[in-house]
Amino acid sequence: MNNAPSNSDIEISIFGPGIGEAIAFHYKNSWILIDSCIDHIVNKPTTLQYLQSLSVDIESSVKLIILTHWHDDHIKGAYQLIHECRNAQIVLPNAFEDKNFRKLAIIYAKRNMVNPNGFDEVTKIIQHIVQNKRNFCFGSVDTLLLQETIDADNLNVYSISPSSYAKLMSDISISSLIESHSQRINPPKHNYFSIGTLININNESYLFGADLENLNNDQLGWEHVINHCICIKNKKSQFYKISHHGSYNGDNAKIWSEFLIKNPIVAITPYSRGKIKLPSESDIKRIKKQSRKVYLTCKEPTSKFKDKATLKATQKILKNLKIIAKNNGHIRIRINTKTKEENIELINNAVQL
Repeated sequence: MNNAPSNSDIEISIFGPGIGEAIAFHYKNSWILIDSCIDHIVNKPTTLQYLQSLSVDIESSVKLIILTHWHDDHIKGAYQLIHECRNAQIVLPNAFEDKNFRKLAIIYAKRNMVNPNGFDEVTKIIQHIVQNKRNFCFGSVDTLLLQETIDADNLNVYSISPSSYAKLMSDISISSLIESHSQRINPPKHNYFSIGTLININNESYLFGADLENLNNDQLGWEHVINHCICIKNKKSQFYKISHHGSYNGDNAKIWSEFLIKNPIVAITPYSRGKIKLPSESDIKRIKKQSRKVYLTCKEPTSKFKDKATLKATQKILKNLKIIAKNNGHIRIRINTKTKEENIELINNAVQL
C-alpha cells in the first residue's frame, strides 16, 4: 500500500469510513485533494496520513485543496490538512464569500461548543487564510481552479458548481442561522452550495460529484450543471465519484448520457448515521446497471447484539480503542497513461458491488 504512484500513473484514491469522505488525485507528482475525513488510528486527516505514508513532499506536491461544502462528513480535519499543505491553493464554495457567512463565523467562534461540527472547521480555516495570507479562491460554475502543462500534457481542474442562484439561496439560509439562538449550528436541509469537480488531462476526464443534488430548479444543483455549465460540455468522464452517497436525489439520467462514457468506473462513499443508510439497495441496483465496475469504500458491518444497552457499551469501548478506524475503506485506482493498464486495489473494508 505504501508504494507511491509512478510519474506516468494517474491515481484516484477515495476514502470513506461510513460517515466521511476524502479524495486524493495524482498526476505527474501533482496532487489534488478534495474534502477531508479523519483517520482515527493516528487522529489526523486521512489524505494527509496517506500522502505521508507514500513519502510525498506535502509542501511542494499538493497543488490544490477543494472543500466542496461545510457538512461535517466532508470537512473534518480540513484545517490541519490546509495547515500542513502550506503552498496549496484552497478552494471554498462561493457561499463562503457572502458577508453574512463571515458574520456567522465570527458569532460562532465566540461560542463554546461541546460537540463541534463542520462549521467549527470552517471558522478555523477562514481565520487561517486571513492570518497567513493563503492563496485561495471561491469555486463556482465554470471556474478554472488549476491549469498546468507537464511534459506536454495539459492538466485542467474546473468547478462545475455552484451557480449564482445557489449562492443566493445559501445567503438566505445563512441569514436565518444568524437569527438562531441555538448553541449548535447545523447546515441547511438542502445542499445548495456543493462544489462539483471536473479534472481533465488532455482528452481524458474524471468527474467528482461531491454532494450535488437534484433540486427541481433549472438554476440549482445538477439541473444547472446539465443546462448551463460550459466546461463540462462534450467531456465524457471515464470515472465518476457518485454524488451524494449514491442517493436517488443525487442522480440524474443526463449525468450518465451526457457526462460519462458508456459503462464507466464509479465509486461510492456510503453514509450511515441513525436511520439514514446510503446507498440503499435500490440505489445500488440503479447504479450497477449503468456502470462497468462499482466500488464502495466500506460496507457497514451488521450487528449481532440484540440488546441495545450491550451494543451501545460495546461500541463505546471500540471507539475508545479506535478499532472502528478499520472501517475507513480505501479504493485506489491507478491508470498508467502509457499502457492504459488499470490497477484497482480495495483496502480495509472497501468492496466491489
